[in-house]
Amino acid sequence: MRYGFWPVFAVFVCLIFLCTPQGARGKDYVLWMEAVLPPFFIQSGPNQDQGYGDTITHILQKQLPEYTHEEITGCIR
Repeated sequence: MRYGFWPVFAVFVCLIFLCTPQGARGKDYVLWMEAVLPPFFIQSGPNQDQGYGDTITHILQKQLPEYTHEEITGCIR
C-alpha cells in the first residue's frame, strides 16, 4: 500500500510530540474564564480584581505554581 505525504507527516508529528519530554513542551496551563458579573468578578473601576471570584481565583493560582495561568473574560447570557 502507498500512503500520501500528509498522513505520514501527521503520524510523524504526533510521534515526535508524544516522545518529547514534558519539560521541553512547556508547562501545562489553566484557562480561567471570568464573567462580567459584579460582585463576583470586577473587571474595571476602583474595586477592579477585588470581587469574590477574583479573590478565589488568585488564591488558587498561587497554590498551583506548576501551571501557567491565563484569564479570559466571557459574557453570560
